[in-house]
Amino acid sequence: REETTRAIIDTVFDGIVTFDSHGNIETFNRAAQEIFGYAAEEARGQNVTQLLAPPFDGEYRDALAAGFTTANGGDLGAIREITGRRKDGTEFPLEIALSELGGSWPLPERRRAQRQLFLGTVRDVSTQKELTHQLQQAQKMEAIGTLAGGIAHDFNNILSIILGYSSLALEGAAREGEGRENLEMVVQAGCRARDLVDQIL
Repeated sequence: REETTRAIIDTVFDGIVTFDSHGNIETFNRAAQEIFGYAAEEARGQNVTQLLAPPFDGEYRDALAAGFTTANGGDLGAIREITGRRKDGTEFPLEIALSELGGSWPLPERRRAQRQLFLGTVRDVSTQKELTHQLQQAQKMEAIGTLAGGIAHDFNNILSIILGYSSLALEGAAREGEGRENLEMVVQAGCRARDLVDQIL
């Protein structure tokens, strides 16, 4: 049964870490090894708080000291995003769900007591965070493109009227004179504006 359970734990995609009421790690599956960079042998016996970055390491240390009571261990049964810390010291976003493994883990009968054992299911959400960021950036760029396209379209309509009527006025204006020169300046400015709109598009 133990071998079957271990095989199941080692094949799940999420990291699974079990630890006692003092925070000492007992189980550290393959996914947890990949997430944190520790071999299972290195992790076992170490305190679970070393897998967490500040301020979460202190927060969980306090919760362990309080026995994860309702007041201090509100994370039990809930999925929470915190900051994890790998063996090399790098920090990363981590989803964690904690639960207590009840009375199925007794101490030897001579002690007539049961110990607390907690199970943490962990997931590195760095990739999801990066993809979300990229999606947000793409959406921003799409919004900017839509805005620029809409403005450019409306601006082109206005410029068409300005250039059209200026050209008609030029045809009817005298060949020389201040009025004609002013109209030519309007047409030139309109053409430059039309080129600028093309650049925006």
